[in-house]
Amino acid sequence: MIWLRLNRLEKKLAKRELSEHHAYRYLLFYLVLFITVATLPEITPYSTWSWDISRYILKLFITLGATYMVFRTNEKGDNRDFLKRYISLAFVIGIWVLLGVLLVRLLYKIILFVIPLDMFNLINNLISADLFQWLSSMAGIIIFYLLLLRSFKRIQKIAGQRRDEIKSKSRVN
Repeated sequence: MIWLRLNRLEKKLAKRELSEHHAYRYLLFYLVLFITVATLPEITPYSTWSWDISRYILKLFITLGATYMVFRTNEKGDNRDFLKRYISLAFVIGIWVLLGVLLVRLLYKIILFVIPLDMFNLINNLISADLFQWLSSMAGIIIFYLLLLRSFKRIQKIAGQRRDEIKSKSRVN
C-alpha cells in the first residue's frame, strides 16, 4: 500500500497496476479512518445547533457535487476503475488533509495561548472558536475534493499519454 506518495499512487492507478486486493485494503483503512474521525468527540463543540446544521448541509452539498465532478472527469477520460481510484486516492488525500486541518487548529490554539490577553480578547471577538472550527472544517473538505479532482485529472492525463504511446507503437509496427 502507498500511504503518502500521491504521485506514485496516481501513476499506478493510471497504468492499472493496482489490484482489486489493494483497493480492498484501501477501502478497509478508509472506513476505519472515516468511522474513527466521525466518532471522535469534538474538542470545542459548537455553542449552538446552527453551526452543526450549516456544516452538515454544506458538507453534504460539497460532497455530492464534488463527487459528481470527479465521476464526470473519470467518465470523460478512460472511464475505468472509478471506485478503485476514488477509494485509494481518497484515503491518501484524506490523511494529508486531516493532518493539515489538525496542524492549523493546533497552531491556532498555540497562538491564542501565547499572545497577550488583550490581543486574545480581540481575536476571540473577531473569530470565535465556533467560527474557526467551522471555517477549518469547510476548508478541509473543499481542499480534499479539489485535490481529489486534481488527482483524477492527472490520472486521465497519464492514461491518455499511455494510450497515445500504445497507438504510436502499433502504427510503427
